Amino acid sequence: EEVWGMRAHLVAEIGSNHNGSLLRAVKLIDAAAEAGFWGVKFQQFKVDQLYRPEALKARPELLERKKFEMDLEWHDELSKSAHDKGL
Repeated sequence: EEVWGMRAHLVAEIGSNHNGSLLRAVKLIDAAAEAGFWGVKFQQFKVDQLYRPEALKARPELLERKKFEMDLEWHDELSKSAHDKGL
């Protein structure tokens, strides 16, 4: 539906909810498509680049976030999956 001559597009924020699993990431894309979203968005980060070494040393629990990292090699497959679903 258009509002003020513009159409809104809803983007599903998948973020890092894939929990380090490519299969789960693809299933989340499928769920977003089924729910009627226009697109999906992931978060790409590396813990070692996100935090300074001093922060990781002071707060080693931050290293647990590595399980939420997404391999760069996933990009092509996730993009194809999203496009195949019309996103």
